[in-house]
Amino acid sequence: ENILKWYDGYVFDGKTPFNETSLGKVTRVLNPFSIVNFFFKKSFSEYWLRSGPPTFLSKLIAKNPDSFIFKDPPKCSEESLISFVPSSVSPIPLLFQTGYLTLNGVSWADNNEAQYSLKIPNMEVDRGYPKAFYQAYFGDADINELLSQGQRFKAAVLNRDSSAIENILEASLAKISFDQHFSSEKFYNAIFQAIINTLGINVRSQVASSLGKSDLELLFSNGVHVIIEIKFEQEPKYSPELSIEKKREKALSLAQKGLEQIATKEYSKQYILEAKEIIEMGLGVYGRSKVGVKLKDRMVARDHN
Repeated sequence: ENILKWYDGYVFDGKTPFNETSLGKVTRVLNPFSIVNFFFKKSFSEYWLRSGPPTFLSKLIAKNPDSFIFKDPPKCSEESLISFVPSSVSPIPLLFQTGYLTLNGVSWADNNEAQYSLKIPNMEVDRGYPKAFYQAYFGDADINELLSQGQRFKAAVLNRDSSAIENILEASLAKISFDQHFSSEKFYNAIFQAIINTLGINVRSQVASSLGKSDLELLFSNGVHVIIEIKFEQEPKYSPELSIEKKREKALSLAQKGLEQIATKEYSKQYILEAKEIIEMGLGVYGRSKVGVKLKDRMVARDHN
């Protein structure tokens, strides 16, 4: 069952959804590279994704990050799926042909043209896709260094150390070349998801609840749930440059707005019966470099001891 969750899901007939359990009714493929590595090492891991995205895909992500961010199941025509023009930025066909997406169903337009819906095929890709973003901006990194940094980030969150969180995230943003920054809240959502995911922390994006969708959510193994709302403001081009202190104030003001949205939308409410602790985090980004963090503990409904 876990093998199927991790490495199955590649469907090519365009008819059977990912969660179909009748294996005899559909042509489906498990990732062969990952399967070979799994049986050799006897443990689950993102074997295929660790080999890194194709070079041209990394370059396209770096140049056009907004085009490669998708939250809802995308749709494509058959003609667009079979065309392959790396120089033309068409993210969905590229992600399909490079294995990050697979067919999930087919519908027919008024002109009788097939429209294929697509989705992430399995847990390996779901966890590994943000790493493609990470490698596009930061390149390969030493795994031990990343894990060590991940432990520092986790400790900072659990200790409610907002300054340490800011320093870790700002240090990561500082590594991105100035011409690779993209002035969009979605861009920083994707970048922070990629950073946190690559640090070895379980992170989810755009988690739906009754009143909206949270930007990011972290789930630690000790039952601590962290809900993050990101706010971004672009620094005006033709205005006097603010001091570092003023930029920090701007970032903290944005972080406060994120924290207020978490409360207004009641993102934490669905977890008060199951989480041991809930930490709400407003994350503000001003310009390209300054990060502000505001934290608040949300009371849980029962004792977990």
